[in-house]
Amino acid sequence: MAIMDLQADIDALLRDDHPTPFGSKNWQYADIEALQRFVAMTAIQFVLFEPVERVKGNEEVKVRAESLVSMLSEQLKTLKTKKSDW
Repeated sequence: MAIMDLQADIDALLRDDHPTPFGSKNWQYADIEALQRFVAMTAIQFVLFEPVERVKGNEEVKVRAESLVSMLSEQLKTLKTKKSDW
């Protein structure tokens, strides 16, 4: 449900005159590929910051989540660079 709420917040940024949640005004004019990665990174953080001992297997999930967040961050940088090249 939280992910769906985040997607609604991101979608709202695409419309004019709508409040921007958690300082996301910087993303207001981002392309859909960047917004999708931003939503994914936010969703992953819910699991990433959960205490490791809370759920069996969280140690492995944490390692993979950190890797995924790093990859998505690099993709966002690439998307930003490509857009400025256009």
